[in-house]
Amino acid sequence: RQRTAGVVAVRSSPERSMARTFDLPDGRDATLVGEVRLSPAAPDQVVDAALGLPSSADGGITATSKRRLPGGLSNRASNAIDGDTTTWYSPGFLDQRGEYLDYELAEPITVDHLDLTVLNDGRHSVPRRLRLEVDGEPVQRIELPDIADQPEPNAQHTFAIDLDRPVEGSRITLVVEDGPDAVRDVETLDWFTDDPLIMPIGIVELGIAGLEVAPPSAELDPGC
Repeated sequence: RQRTAGVVAVRSSPERSMARTFDLPDGRDATLVGEVRLSPAAPDQVVDAALGLPSSADGGITATSKRRLPGGLSNRASNAIDGDTTTWYSPGFLDQRGEYLDYELAEPITVDHLDLTVLNDGRHSVPRRLRLEVDGEPVQRIELPDIADQPEPNAQHTFAIDLDRPVEGSRITLVVEDGPDAVRDVETLDWFTDDPLIMPIGIVELGIAGLEVAPPSAELDPGC
């Protein structure tokens, strides 16, 4: 089957499905062998389900986002609540304003603090103004102080954020605010057009107690 690499955002796979029909001169025995890959085009929650992470309907968390870095299977919404600082959520290139992370839980939790960790390595844009919503209602606008970039690739900074009051709910949403100062843009050159291109933010961890997913199993169910 012809396909393109998931990181190539300007092309789609020419054969998203495949059917091959042929005739044999006589009866033969055959063994079916195949290779299964996670689709980089699948939504966050579909990839999570394939990796064995339970949804809110199954007692876990349904983690979704507005969009995800093309080919970034380790840049899903759930990667911002997995306790692993080597993975993070990134929404892809271009304008970062209006991007969001959304988490639906099986049971309500109380939120009063965030240990929000972001990338500030000079290769990612950095959020400045965020909005926390609980059960679809705005709870607090979060102003992040300016931070300088660090020289190390994937360098990180953690903000300790206390909410004005505790809030309880079963749906937690973190939104990048609109407005010219909501994000400190970091740019690169687009390899395709050679024009300036805004690089994505990186949300490493939300740091909300009770909002965590366990790492997926090292072995997946091979059944079809």
